[in-house]
Amino acid sequence: MLIHRDLRDKKGISISNSAIIINNQTTSTATGLGFLYNRLYIATTTNNGIIGNTDGIAINTSTSHTWAASTTFDNTGTTTIRKLAVNNSNTNINGLNVNWPSAQGASSTVLKNNGSGSMVWDPEGWQELISTSTPIATSTFNISGLPAVKELKIILNIVSSGGGQNELTFNGDNGSNYGYRSTVTNGTGGQNAKATTFYEAAVSTSTGGYYVIQITNEASRHKRIIMSGAASFSGSDPGVNVTSNGVWDNTAAQITSMRFRQTLSNTMAAGSSVRIYGSKD
Repeated sequence: MLIHRDLRDKKGISISNSAIIINNQTTSTATGLGFLYNRLYIATTTNNGIIGNTDGIAINTSTSHTWAASTTFDNTGTTTIRKLAVNNSNTNINGLNVNWPSAQGASSTVLKNNGSGSMVWDPEGWQELISTSTPIATSTFNISGLPAVKELKIILNIVSSGGGQNELTFNGDNGSNYGYRSTVTNGTGGQNAKATTFYEAAVSTSTGGYYVIQITNEASRHKRIIMSGAASFSGSDPGVNVTSNGVWDNTAAQITSMRFRQTLSNTMAAGSSVRIYGSKD
């Protein structure tokens, strides 16, 4: 059924079973839906809702609006959106479909494309695996539950100690499966090819020590260890430089736990800490 009246002068409507046609008007004095100079209005007051200088749809009210169907903004000009909330993980921009994560990433992660159309949170470089400090004097840091990553970096900060040196073992292995060679700028040092621990150096940490240790951690390869640091601080005296390299003779497993221990039953003072970082693979 078709109801029609010429609206060119009488401001009427044409209604069919498939469309409602509201003819052009030259003024807008009412609220509701209408055309004004070839522009579609959804208006609440006079002239409310118009956008641009070309044909278009305008929603310009204080209430919220939801686009329930696919909508194409096909204006050659600039569309300004002050605030946009997308409640779907998939977006299409310039013909490119992109899936977005549904949760916030961890600190120091960045969004990267995984090559399959999805944006993922990815650690940039090293990611922190564990950070711990001791509230009381202790002789040992026991670390467990580390993820199996290909490289590890350890930062050991000893506030002070009873005068011992630091030993390091992995995965509970106390056998003669370690080797090390160390050098200290005061002329001391040492080496051992069949040791029961990785031994940082024959240097006292009674006034503090700071070490950075890097370890290769692929299951089928020997675990190579490189350490650099300083110890025996005193006031403005920077102490001595300590370097060491070593190996854990294990080609069957990745490192997932480790133990730092002061020799000769000495203790590390409260506030001493260990931070462990892992590669992103």
